[in-house]
This record gives sequence, structure tokens and C-alpha cells, in this order.
Amino acid sequence: MSQRSLKLSRFGHIWILMSAIAAGGCCVSFYLPYWLIGLWNKNTVTFGTFRVCNYPGMINNGSTAAIGTTTIHICARYNGFNDIPSIAWKACTIMQGTSCGILLLIALIGLSFICISDVLTKKAMKVAAILQFLAGLSLGCSCAFYPLGWDSNSVRAICGLQSGIYRLGRCTIGWCYWTAIGSSAIALLAAILALTRFAMAAKRDRQMNSPKVSATEQSSPSHDV
Repeated sequence: MSQRSLKLSRFGHIWILMSAIAAGGCCVSFYLPYWLIGLWNKNTVTFGTFRVCNYPGMINNGSTAAIGTTTIHICARYNGFNDIPSIAWKACTIMQGTSCGILLLIALIGLSFICISDVLTKKAMKVAAILQFLAGLSLGCSCAFYPLGWDSNSVRAICGLQSGIYRLGRCTIGWCYWTAIGSSAIALLAAILALTRFAMAAKRDRQMNSPKVSATEQSSPSHDV
């Protein structure tokens, strides 16, 4: 049976807006390395999951001999995936990157619903809501796993030896970490609201099609989303 196109309701516009906010927040927090903030030689050092700013480096005398340490004033990603200083941060990078890709795709699909009404079907919306829920859950898990990497040598060099799993030491939480948590919450809320609305609509349709309902009481089911 072919899928009927739906009419985009006020709730649908709110869902698209929430999806766009979640995708934007996820991408910003994923790329910018302001999850963990500390000090090194009176310079602010910031960490993300796969990028770092103003990190300690070695001064060489032109040969292979290192003659001291300095702060490299640049924001850059680690040279390779294996150079990420913690297994937990490697997992966070994968989970958050996947979440951002899915949320961005859902936001673009949601925007297409506004322009192309024929692609807006119940099946498409259900799939989008389920994927959005999984992406929001994955993003939330990455935020929960991130403190597991605070016991790495790279973090302890900045935050002090008292830093450890779920212990900040001298460092503080950066705004990108809270942005990621907020994006996860918005994505989960949008997905739950969408799935709840579909469940309520399905229940209403079953009641409308029930033989107990007289013909005079029946009306065509709503096909808004």
C-alpha cells in the first residue's frame, strides 16, 4: 500500500527547528576543542575529543636533542586516531561523529519536508524519529564517557596528578561539553515527542476504524504531522 503524503503541522515545524538546533549544536561541539579547559605555563589549554589548543611541545636545538618545553599556540587535531590520548576519547570521537552525521542528515531531510511535501510520509517520519533518538542517545553516551579519559597522561600534565576518571583536578568543564549535552537532550526530546505523537495518531486511527463507531461518528483520520 502506498504511503500517503502528510501535511506539515505546527508540531512538524517545531520538530524541524529542534532537529536543526540539535544538529548545529552537535557539529559545533564536535569540531571545537572546548570540552576541558586548563592552564600550562600561564596559557589556557583546551581539549576536545580529537582536537587540542595551545598544547605543550618540545623546543629542539636543530638536532634530535630537546632543550626544553614550550606552549604551541595552535588548535589542531591529533596526528592520527591512535594518537588520541584515551580509549574513552576515541570512542567519544566515533560516537559523536556518527551522531552529528545522523542529526545533520535528519535536519536536512526535515528542511526538505518544508519544500517538498510529497516526501513527507508516516514511514519517513518514523524512521527519522527513530534515527534521531539513537543519535541523541549516542551523543549523550559520548558525553558520559568523556570523563573516563581524564586519567590520561596528556590531561594530567595540564590538570595535575589529582585529575582522574570523573575528577577534574585543576581543570574546568568547557562550554562545548555543555553544548553537546544540550544537543543530546534536544534530539532525544524531539524524537520522543515525534514518536509519542505517532503513537497517539495510530491509536486515534484505530478507534476511528473500530466497528463500534457508527458511520455518523466516523470522519477521515488526520494526516498531519
